[in-house]
Amino acid sequence: MANLILFWLPAILQSVFLVLFTDAALDTSTSLFRLNFLEQATGAGTKISRCLRIFVVSSLGMLLAAILEGLLAVIFAPVFLK
Repeated sequence: MANLILFWLPAILQSVFLVLFTDAALDTSTSLFRLNFLEQATGAGTKISRCLRIFVVSSLGMLLAAILEGLLAVIFAPVFLK
């Protein structure tokens, strides 16, 4: 159970936020491509704004998961290094 909390929880959080991050990046890039080259501007501004917000939130989530992983490593490293 401790293994699950210490190692898997931060990795699962990072994976979930990474999937959200890549989805937002793909949506943003395709929307910008359509807007610039295909000139399909129907609702592109609101979609890009939403995607960029998801992009920022997922970036912050990955940062927080990495900080959690670091804190858990600092706290429990002496236990595993004995």
